[in-house]
Amino acid sequence: MSFAVSFNESAATLDLRLAPSLRALGVVMVLHVAAIGLTFAAQPPKMVGLVLALLFLVSWLSLRRHPVFGYGPRALRRIVAHGDGNWTVESARATEAAELLPGAFVHAGLVILRFKSPSGAVRARTLFGDELPPEQLRRLRARLLLGEKPPAALRE
Repeated sequence: MSFAVSFNESAATLDLRLAPSLRALGVVMVLHVAAIGLTFAAQPPKMVGLVLALLFLVSWLSLRRHPVFGYGPRALRRIVAHGDGNWTVESARATEAAELLPGAFVHAGLVILRFKSPSGAVRARTLFGDELPPEQLRRLRARLLLGEKPPAALRE
């Protein structure tokens, strides 16, 4: 019976206004610092170590404000999952209908969504859990995991 309530809630229109992810920024920073630390721990020749550290720094600078994490005008700032299975995505530049591509990754600490616009452009957004209130994130996960089909117990 609790599945019925959960499914009915997830079948309604879900309007998600996404904030930029500070948690994603922290994860990317920790990964880059660890990569630099491990590079120097391996004791490569001095020039090789400096070049690798510089490359990791350039990587950090390019990723720290990436649209996939919610930064910049190309970032998806609003996602609407309509009850009929259609999706709408909005950035600072435009609002358009989009198709959720198969293979969305759904985990307790990470959700990765990819959308295809009618023009063929593919847009992605990662959710680390700090972009939405917990209830909205739970409803999005339920929508993605259940899809548009009710659980087998409800179809009978």
